[in-house]
Amino acid sequence: MQGSGDRSAVTVLSAVVLVLATLVVLAAATLGGGSLQVERAQAVADVAALAGAVGGQGAAEAVVLANDANVESFDRIGATVVIEVVHGRAAAVAAARPEPGWSHQRAGAAVGSHG
Repeated sequence: MQGSGDRSAVTVLSAVVLVLATLVVLAAATLGGGSLQVERAQAVADVAALAGAVGGQGAAEAVVLANDANVESFDRIGATVVIEVVHGRAAAVAAARPEPGWSHQRAGAAVGSHG
């Protein structure tokens, strides 16, 4: 009879290990998903700040909306644009400004010279 008791103990221990392993996997997936959302929010904020620096608030908002995010704030301080974006439950802030001497005309000429 002692053999069946050992088997029962092993079965219970196996079940406990399986439950703990499942909890660890779920926790890792939850934490990883949150990290991905933060990275996505930052990427959207970075691109939106660049778009806003060269194309204005409308360009920045278009980038944000195209990425299923929301603009929390948009500020222009001199030539620098600062934008706060929320994507899902993650928020990110980015700032950008055009390179000194940058202009739409120079950018258009550079694009035209390569094509």
